Amino acid sequence: MDADRIGIMGTSFGGYASLVGLVKTPELFRAGAAYAPVTDIERMISDDEWYEWDTDWHRRMVGGERGDESRLRENSPLRRAAEIRAPLLLGHGVDDQRVHVRQSRRMAAALRDAGKHVEYLEFPDEVHGFLLEANRVRWYERVVAFFEEHLSPRGPATTGR
Repeated sequence: MDADRIGIMGTSFGGYASLVGLVKTPELFRAGAAYAPVTDIERMISDDEWYEWDTDWHRRMVGGERGDESRLRENSPLRRAAEIRAPLLLGHGVDDQRVHVRQSRRMAAALRDAGKHVEYLEFPDEVHGFLLEANRVRWYERVVAFFEEHLSPRGPATTGR
């Protein structure tokens, strides 16, 4: 394995985990990709007009109980976008009913405002995943090209001899 060519990618909460990885271990990753990621749990659970957050299980497992605010903010990729060093590819379905598209729109804007390298793709008529094969192909072709561009070898490997 080439430690200088590590990328990270995830979808939904895996997208959140990928973004947290880019924030908390920026020296480890040369590129990242996230589709339909949660970017700010606090904002997601406070979005009463969209997100249904009515079970104790959600509050215990994800957060949102009294006193969780500082922990949720500390672990928010959106609020820590300036700390991300690696180029990032974001994608989101406009009709996503699980993680609202605002999560990715805000993240892309925060990264741009911080002068970071971000590419953002939106997919009309898509939900929390892909219904349309053409969109799935478009996303994964872009992921492959993005990682090929950003994870290509930087030069000849040295053996240390």
